[in-house]
Amino acid sequence: MISLPSAEDVLSALVQGHFSDLDAAQSPADVGQGRRFNSALRASLEGYADEDVFARLQQLRSRRDQDVSLPPKLAEFDVFASGDATIGDNLPGSLLYAETLTRKAWDVDDDPLLRPIRNLVVVHRLRGVSCLYGFTRFEAAPTTADGDLEDFRLAVHGAPLSLAADWLPAVEQFGEGLFIQFDETAVTEWFGRKPVRDRAAQLLAGFLLWKREHDRRSMTAERLTRCCTGSRTR
Repeated sequence: MISLPSAEDVLSALVQGHFSDLDAAQSPADVGQGRRFNSALRASLEGYADEDVFARLQQLRSRRDQDVSLPPKLAEFDVFASGDATIGDNLPGSLLYAETLTRKAWDVDDDPLLRPIRNLVVVHRLRGVSCLYGFTRFEAAPTTADGDLEDFRLAVHGAPLSLAADWLPAVEQFGEGLFIQFDETAVTEWFGRKPVRDRAAQLLAGFLLWKREHDRRSMTAERLTRCCTGSRTR
C-alpha cells in the first residue's frame, strides 16, 4: 500500500486538527469569526490568511465526501496526474513529495518521440507499507491492486497468520522514482493500429487459455479438499 495524501502540508494538518471547529464555516469571514472567539484555533492558524484556511477546508470537505472505495491504482493516478507543480510537502517527516516538471525541463528540443508523453513527475519521497496477513505454500494470492484478478479462485486455500491476532507484521519503506503520464489521445491512436490490435488479440487469447486452466485446477483442488475433509469427519 502506498501513502498518497492529496494535500499533505502544514496547513492541511492544522485545519484537519481543528476540523470540528471549522466545519460550520461557509466563508473566509466565518473562519475569521471562529479565530476571534477560539484562542486555540487562533494560535494554531497564526500566519495563515482566512482565505487560505477556508480554501483548504473546502479541499478537505471534498475529500471527505469522495468515494473512499476508489481502487488503489486509480487513486495513485489521480494524485500524480493532477498536474500540480508540487504534490505533498518537502518536509523531513513528509510521506509524499513530488514535483510535476515543466515540459521545457525534459523536452528541450520538442522531440517527436516524446510528444505522446503529457507529464513527467519526479517523486522525491514516497512511503510504501507492506503487511503480511496470511500465506499459501503453493500459489500467491492476487492483491486488490491487480483489479479483476482478485476474483480468481486460488488452487489452494490461504491460511491466516493466526486465528486471534490483533496485530499484523508490516514494514514501512521510503523510495523515489518517476511517474510518466501518457497523452490519452496518443495512446488511443497507437492502440488503433493493426499490428498493435493483432498483438493484443494474441495476448488476450493466451490470458484466456491460462484462466481456463487456472479455474480448472482451482475446482479440482476444491473437490479434493471437500473429499478429504469429509473423510476425516466421518
